[in-house]
Amino acid sequence: MDSWNNENREVVKIDLSGCLVTSAYVIKLETNAFWINGVLELNLRGNPLMEKCASALASLLKNPHCCLKTLILTKCQLGLHDILTILQALANNTSIEELDLSENVHQEEVNKSQHESVLVNADYTDMEVANSEDDANEPKVKVKVNTSSSQSMPSLDGSCVSSFENDLYESKSKSKSTYVQELSYAVSRAKRVRLLELSGKEFSEEAGETLYGGWSTDSRGGLTKKYVEGSIIHLSVEPYQCCNIKPCCTRF
Repeated sequence: MDSWNNENREVVKIDLSGCLVTSAYVIKLETNAFWINGVLELNLRGNPLMEKCASALASLLKNPHCCLKTLILTKCQLGLHDILTILQALANNTSIEELDLSENVHQEEVNKSQHESVLVNADYTDMEVANSEDDANEPKVKVKVNTSSSQSMPSLDGSCVSSFENDLYESKSKSKSTYVQELSYAVSRAKRVRLLELSGKEFSEEAGETLYGGWSTDSRGGLTKKYVEGSIIHLSVEPYQCCNIKPCCTRF
């Protein structure tokens, strides 16, 4: 890496996809951002960067020495918060035009994040409920019921568990909706970006539509387009058309 520090170099694209690059690489690059002065594309696809590098990437994108136009971070094991951090940094970036953050978050993390949010924002007490009347002598299922609610305490039968599960589902939906709204706002402020890839199982088509709402702001300076189907979320501004190779991209 030190050899990059050469005033006579002419580097336009750096492809490090699948090279087992770790967060230590990104952190060192962030502290020596002038090394990539003149680099227009950085491909880090398939490297285990994980959450440690999110803040370093954000700082790199804010650095005036950074003139990257394309940044590929597909399958880099980034988390929900990492994706949001990186997108928020683009509000202060004037060079990035293409960003690929697809296939990063695992569904397990989404579920864990939503569940933790429910437990933090409510006061619960433990209750033990038998699975059925016939299983009274069997080990009981422990559930947590919100005692801070103004509603009366449900009876200790199947309706108790059903009510709790319904409240838990609504709380999870609210938590996920809040995250998507924050993501949409960050997207709306990344006005320089012309092509954004956010595909992944963590996002629904409804989330894709919300993200497009942030994308299609008047200040983006061009006709905005979207391809949202299943877990695929491609956002673009003419004349950009994703990779223009995959079937989903050629439909624009």
